[in-house]
Amino acid sequence: MSLTEDLVWPHWAEPLRIYRCAATGFTESAAAELGLRFGLPADDYGVMRSSAATVSYSHGSREVTIHRRSGGVRFRDLARWQADHGGTVDLGDDDAVQIAQDFVRRQELAPADELAVARVTRLRVGVADREGTTAEERVIDVGVVLRRVIDGLPADGPGGHIMVYIGADREVTGADRIWRPIAGVHSEVESLRPREWLEERIRRHLGDDRAARLDIHEVRLGYFEDGWNSAQEFLQPAYVVLGTRHSPDERLSRRSVIVVPAAANDVGEIMPPDPEIRTQPERARE
Repeated sequence: MSLTEDLVWPHWAEPLRIYRCAATGFTESAAAELGLRFGLPADDYGVMRSSAATVSYSHGSREVTIHRRSGGVRFRDLARWQADHGGTVDLGDDDAVQIAQDFVRRQELAPADELAVARVTRLRVGVADREGTTAEERVIDVGVVLRRVIDGLPADGPGGHIMVYIGADREVTGADRIWRPIAGVHSEVESLRPREWLEERIRRHLGDDRAARLDIHEVRLGYFEDGWNSAQEFLQPAYVVLGTRHSPDERLSRRSVIVVPAAANDVGEIMPPDPEIRTQPERARE
């Protein structure tokens, strides 16, 4: 394992900070208020559901869900979201992005200057007859991923983004948002760790499994934000290492993601070490 010289290193010259995340306690009334923002009436026909992990409010086919630990929000119109009604979503990337940005602005999901377009996705379905004489492929959903930007640096990880889903009628059928509110600045970043330090941290991360080979494909720098069901106290700059990990005998391989704090004055680990890849001994053949 090594960070080869031809691997692009993520340099950053602008000031960075470590932020404290605000508390994300949500109640049933918060879910109802969120439902009103998404057009769900608050009347006797609405259904409230609550668990240790989520609180949700639904009315007819529409539903909003808040994940308690992260504050992440999901909106779905279940009658239309990623549903195949026989039509196709004939929508170019630019138009899809414009629809998504307009939706985010109307719903006040995030400030416009903290958003960057990450990608546009398309969900396709295919239909063919048994004889193979007729076949067609249609797009039934277009998704726009908007990535969070803090201090000019994109967020990274399973959180820190908004995804807007658009149906065949060019209307929004669903949305996801994992966007932890910031309570304030914990500290300024004194400096970023060098690549030699990262190499050593990756070795420590691999632990006793150093006989395994790790091929590193990319190293990114971003504010790491975790996923739906994780509580998070700080948003801090992190190195995200993407690679492929191979067992010592090369028989097993899997994708590997290692995330470590990038600031010299970091506030603690982000993820635990990977589990060791154990190779089964060959069985004797009779």
